[in-house]
Amino acid sequence: MNAVDYFFVEAIKSIQHPLLTAIARVVTNLSSYFVILALVALFLHRKKKESAMNLVVYTLVDMFLLVSLKSLVNRPRPEGHPPKALLSLRPNSSFPSGHTSRAFFLAPFLSREYGVRLLWYTLAILVAFSRIYLGVHYFTDIVFGAITGTFVFWFANRMQIRERICHFLDARFA
Repeated sequence: MNAVDYFFVEAIKSIQHPLLTAIARVVTNLSSYFVILALVALFLHRKKKESAMNLVVYTLVDMFLLVSLKSLVNRPRPEGHPPKALLSLRPNSSFPSGHTSRAFFLAPFLSREYGVRLLWYTLAILVAFSRIYLGVHYFTDIVFGAITGTFVFWFANRMQIRERICHFLDARFA
């Protein structure tokens, strides 16, 4: 663990409280795949097919990038910092944080859809903080998770991935 990660682990240990733990367990799930699936369903229900498809594309690009990075880096999750993780997980690589990555592609996406940019980025930062607080990520995991999510949003839009997929599907099934 580097000095920056150690500093944040120690700082988090000093503020742990049962109420904060309960809040962190809720906040951490704001970028879960279940929430993304619910958003896709909401957009489809509201006849916003393009928004639903964008969200699916962001999620798939993010998954591909995360699996690649986690396999490449293969950093173990924090052990003993805090003494006991406040959230049980299956053992996998901690770098970068997938929850944080999803939170940081959801923030600009939801800002574009609904405005209120400050709200979405505040929630993304809270998701990132919750991952450290719950003892499942280091600070550098969430920083690179935020960078990954921001890159996913930019890349998918820049490369017009949704448009390319739709064009491909239209050509095959039209």
